[in-house]
Amino acid sequence: MLGDSVFDHRYLRRIADIQWQHHVINAEIRHRVFMHSDDDSTGVTIFKHRLRWLGHVLRMSSQRIPLRALFADAETGQTKRRGGQCMT
Repeated sequence: MLGDSVFDHRYLRRIADIQWQHHVINAEIRHRVFMHSDDDSTGVTIFKHRLRWLGHVLRMSSQRIPLRALFADAETGQTKRRGGQCMT
């Protein structure tokens, strides 16, 4: 889990335009980027955004592609013929 945190904070520093010479702590970086208190870690924030997106997709009509893709069965899709081109 530490590796994810290092990766996240490296790119949050890039987003906030903070160089390593500035010596800004990670909590301050998260506050600058997300504009809220440091109650949540980056993982919790991402999880909340994913839940919000899921709620958005679940309220879509059944003809919309994101909803159909969410409930698609991977085994019933088209397969590549032997020696043929990949179907995309």
